[in-house]
Amino acid sequence: DCILEVESERHANEVMDWRKHELSLEKQKEAQVIVEERAKEHLKVYKEKLEERRRLGYRYGKKRVPREKEVQDEDIGPRVSIVLKGDVIGSVEAILDVLDTYHSDECELNILSYGVGMVTPSDVDMAATFNGKRLSSKLSFM
Repeated sequence: DCILEVESERHANEVMDWRKHELSLEKQKEAQVIVEERAKEHLKVYKEKLEERRRLGYRYGKKRVPREKEVQDEDIGPRVSIVLKGDVIGSVEAILDVLDTYHSDECELNILSYGVGMVTPSDVDMAATFNGKRLSSKLSFM
């Protein structure tokens, strides 16, 4: 071991701080090399995937298949369609959780959309399209 003799404790602390700083710079350089290697590896994989997507063409080669109707035209009875709006996402999620537990043979519940914020004219138009009714002006759902 190398022993360094200094004239004061203050100077000894400065030397120790300088050595710690040099050691941390060395560790940073080693870490930078590892980061650069990983970035090169990631870039290589990314470019390979990008070329594959470009080769497949528009929409990455997915074939368009006609979708089935989400709501069938069957008349199964009364249906209540609602647009749910709330002041914070937590309260909207809580109401959605409660509505998920609703099961009835007499009436079907149809949630048209949900979100946070004020009721907009487009929300009203959507509800009107699906024969929605405004339940309360204080509560922001239809």
